Amino acid sequence: MSAVQVVDAPAGAIVQAGEKAVRANSKGEARLVLTDGWHNLYVFDGTTKVYEERVFLQDGSQKLIDLKP
Repeated sequence: MSAVQVVDAPAGAIVQAGEKAVRANSKGEARLVLTDGWHNLYVFDGTTKVYEERVFLQDGSQKLIDLKP
């Protein structure tokens, strides 16, 4: 399994890819474990989409996404 690690998201934001979703902790960090392949990743702060990216994961890789402006 591969993973996406999001940092500097708004605290409590929802990080979602397909049917999987996790809430960012108080430090703005969230980690989603996903199958290999293409995924559409979204970050929502409440009902507002604050980030969107299509990511490719393979061979147990971990992608780091830093949302710090």
